[in-house]
Amino acid sequence: MFPFRTFARLSIRNKILAGYALVIVPVLVLLGLTWFGASRITATAEALRNDTVPTLTSLGSLRSLGTYVIETTNTYALINAVERHQGQAENPFAVDKKVDLVAALDEFQRALEIFQATGVDSNATARRYRSNIAFSCQDIVKFSEKIVQLVGNRAAPFVILQARERFETKAQNFRTLVREAIEAERLELNERQSQLNQDISLSEAIVALVGLAVILLTLLCGVHVANRVAEPVCKLRDAAARVGEGEFDAPDLAETQDEVGELAGGFRRMVTKLRYLMHHHRERMEAAEEASRAKSTFLATVSHELRTPLNAIIGFSEILRTEMFGPVGSARYSGYVADINDSAVHLLSLVNDLLDLAKAEAGKQELYEDTLEIDEIAGTCVRLMAERAAQAGVRLDLADRLEGCLFRGDERKMRQIILNLLSNSVKFTPTGGSVVLDVAIAAEGGLQIVVRDTGIGMGEDDIAKALEPFGQVADVMTRQTGGTGLGLPLTVKLVELHGGTLAIASTPGQWTAVTLSFPAERTVKVLPTLPAETEARAVA
Repeated sequence: MFPFRTFARLSIRNKILAGYALVIVPVLVLLGLTWFGASRITATAEALRNDTVPTLTSLGSLRSLGTYVIETTNTYALINAVERHQGQAENPFAVDKKVDLVAALDEFQRALEIFQATGVDSNATARRYRSNIAFSCQDIVKFSEKIVQLVGNRAAPFVILQARERFETKAQNFRTLVREAIEAERLELNERQSQLNQDISLSEAIVALVGLAVILLTLLCGVHVANRVAEPVCKLRDAAARVGEGEFDAPDLAETQDEVGELAGGFRRMVTKLRYLMHHHRERMEAAEEASRAKSTFLATVSHELRTPLNAIIGFSEILRTEMFGPVGSARYSGYVADINDSAVHLLSLVNDLLDLAKAEAGKQELYEDTLEIDEIAGTCVRLMAERAAQAGVRLDLADRLEGCLFRGDERKMRQIILNLLSNSVKFTPTGGSVVLDVAIAAEGGLQIVVRDTGIGMGEDDIAKALEPFGQVADVMTRQTGGTGLGLPLTVKLVELHGGTLAIASTPGQWTAVTLSFPAERTVKVLPTLPAETEARAVA
């Protein structure tokens, strides 16, 4: 056994290994005793499974079939002996019973073969009753067949009754032998079960005692190692807690010769390095935040400054296109003016999206809340998109399931949200496809807006990319339709401003569904007008 002083100078790793070595010896003893007990239990269980239980089962089957053969034979003999004279044919009511008797005899003989094949003849008594049972079964079969033969030979009723009386003697002998055999096997089963229970109890007692010794030894080793390790580990834990709370002062941890001491030294160096990195990270984070604010300010300023000349371009190009002050001249000039007007309108839309996105990212978006009729807003948006959908050969439908409920929100932003989603769906739906705008009240009471289309669809990676500012899915149809990738990110910001969420489900090449869910507290339920109130208003 290790001296305690030598054990105290070991490293934690060697202490744990030494403790395991001390525990291995009683564990091996425990395993040996367990194996010995298990071997005895297994041997007894094997004897029960291979000898006693099959023998009892086969005896029970043999007794059941024998009883059935005896009853059927007696019935068959009595039917043919009553109201029947010598030389008469077999009673027609006994034909079915004869068929049952022949089948029962076959099963009875198979059961006898199974009985003879089961069990182990361990003593002379067992061999003797097995031989007697086999002989008695053969007598049963022989006399049953003899009665069938007598009936077939049209023997006199009294002859059949005499054969039945001899058969009944053999049957009584069979019953006695089988009953005694079953009782003997049950006694054997009880003895082996008692032996099995004793072996199990002995094994449990040995395992419990040795297991208790192993537990005590393990506890002693664990307490000794814990006392040596607990103090520096507790200090290390407290230091880690302080670092987790933001205190990056170098912890006062002693470096001992074991692994905990090495860990304490590494932790102290890590804290020093972390303090250095946190200082530089804070500087970089402040610089990044400043750059983000500058970007948002720049976008907002540029967007605002661009809108004034763009409005002028749109206004003057509209005057030229309508020829308000006279004809332009060449038809080609009219086409150019229309292109200028369309491009300016598109650019103004882009500038507005940039300005809205910059405000949203800067947290300067405000809600001008009012009680809105979402069904009317949705209908307006569908009418605005109807011409574009018709030009693209896309069917556009509205499903209104609001049941008269109103919504508390910003009308301009809600219209912008729905238009952005409809525009995307129409844009990315091929000719012959369909787009459905579904507005309804969800089960939890909140407004739910769903835009479904049969467009090009997206994969999981494409969905994440489409939700990023300026993110576009690389696709042939995307290149054809163009776009800046601002619509969905801006829509997400506007939905979140209302306290809602946006979710996209899609299958590439088949369909896309964008679902907007708003909190229930924004839903305003309109109470139905009472008949009395309606009548009073009519009178007034």
